[in-house]
Amino acid sequence: MNDLPEQAFAQPAGAEAAQGADTSSPNTSTNFIRLSSVNRVSQARDLKLRVDDVIVAVNGAELSLDIEQLDLLMKSTTEEDTLISIYRNGHIFEVLASGSLGCSYEYARPDTVAEIAMVLPQHEIKEVGQYRQFEAMRNISRGVCLVDTRYSVLAVALPPFWLIHNRMWAPFGAIMATYGVSIAVHPLFFMLVYVLVSIYFQKAQLQMLRAYYLFTEHFFWMKFAATSDRHAQEICRRFDPRASFSFSYVGEPEKNGNGNSLGSQTA
Repeated sequence: MNDLPEQAFAQPAGAEAAQGADTSSPNTSTNFIRLSSVNRVSQARDLKLRVDDVIVAVNGAELSLDIEQLDLLMKSTTEEDTLISIYRNGHIFEVLASGSLGCSYEYARPDTVAEIAMVLPQHEIKEVGQYRQFEAMRNISRGVCLVDTRYSVLAVALPPFWLIHNRMWAPFGAIMATYGVSIAVHPLFFMLVYVLVSIYFQKAQLQMLRAYYLFTEHFFWMKFAATSDRHAQEICRRFDPRASFSFSYVGEPEKNGNGNSLGSQTA
């Protein structure tokens, strides 16, 4: 970080961004950087980033780094999360990243910069610590399940309640049957089973969520950072107006939406 100039970040420049961008040389005020390729094995691929996604801000500050400085910045943040704001298909969303993205970069085209200059002033970016990473998994009917990637104490302390909270009914039935059989054998055996189940949930809760949603035919769609469940649903609805949720904070979806949905692209 010490190698970066004091002008590494700039405040939003509004319309000035549309005039100074160039695909070959850096801008003196705002450098929006496009992903020109994504390595097969990389953090960017894990984050579901795509070619032509544009990095517009880092940690809430509009990007004014050149490509070399951006790469240096990401490589220097291996022990803490960096909040990266991404422009895609007319919308901006955030992801949390740590370390190199594993991409090739180019400067955004002038027409893309002009589009971003129209959208960015209306986009609110909060403090990094307020965000958590979500994975959105979607089925063929546009039903979306959101996976909160944070560690859950509830999953360890009270596994059945965690399963109910995530509407994982088949695993809930299996766990309750296991508890019932074990307590019928002996209360001490039940205590042992309870501890072993809790240890398993501690180590594999995220994998369990993913596996269950895959079992219910929900497939990986996108990753993003959001400040709440409502905010996460709003992001999904922004990209797919027909996205629906089993418990919705954002109302019913459009019945015949013709919006530019990510569902029409390869995830």
